[in-house]
Amino acid sequence: MARYTFSTLGTDNIKYYPKLANGAQGCPISDWTVNINEAMTWNSVEDFDCLMLEYCNTTVETVGSSEPMNNVMLDIETLGTSCNSAIIQIALIRFSDSGEMGDMLSIKVDYNEQLQMGAEQSKETLEWWKQTNLKLFESLTTGDDILSVRDALYKVTAFITKQDRIWSHSYFDASILSNLYRLANIQVPWDYKKIRDIRTLTDIANIDLGKFDWKEEKTHDSLDDCKFQIKYCSTALQLIKVYIKIAQEKWDEEDKNSNKGD
Repeated sequence: MARYTFSTLGTDNIKYYPKLANGAQGCPISDWTVNINEAMTWNSVEDFDCLMLEYCNTTVETVGSSEPMNNVMLDIETLGTSCNSAIIQIALIRFSDSGEMGDMLSIKVDYNEQLQMGAEQSKETLEWWKQTNLKLFESLTTGDDILSVRDALYKVTAFITKQDRIWSHSYFDASILSNLYRLANIQVPWDYKKIRDIRTLTDIANIDLGKFDWKEEKTHDSLDDCKFQIKYCSTALQLIKVYIKIAQEKWDEEDKNSNKGD
């Protein structure tokens, strides 16, 4: 039976920290501290899936890694679900494929100005906010830290580079934010070819999203939601790398056996 190693992820050293019942971060699981020359092994993709999903509710730390942070997670809070909805909060977090987080940005945006520009709000969404978390809604729509549309968009533009892959629920977050750029007559800062969709990624990786703590970590504060989405997106990215490596090893072995028979 073939045996594969966790080092196929291509990182030098990864530590997995279990999340304790009280929400604190536990000590590293020693068996999951992986070095290239002393890697843990498993017998199949299914075995690895079980192990990965068992610890999917963890934070991931890449130790001594030079892995680029060319991913940006985007999340917004809005007053509707249509592409022309007004936005009340925008959050961005830079992260690596392994889940290490870097620079973060969270800003509140003047929704009244957006309504004057032609953006929309829906009664259904306002009622949803009232029923879900009225206190959070009020904190996001009041205060001296609310920015004008142009100031908010300029901050987003300054955060993003042309090389960044923009991760979000692409039909929602990226589309609605792009529309606000259009209303403000400001150029969208990302390359359209760099937009990435979270749902497609997790479907391909066959991630069971029910294994993650939606009740506690999906707060509908955009910054919190970015952090939560990075957890399962980085898990999916790592799994896909493993799947590709395993498939390549299988194909190489088949080619080798085929050549022996010639």
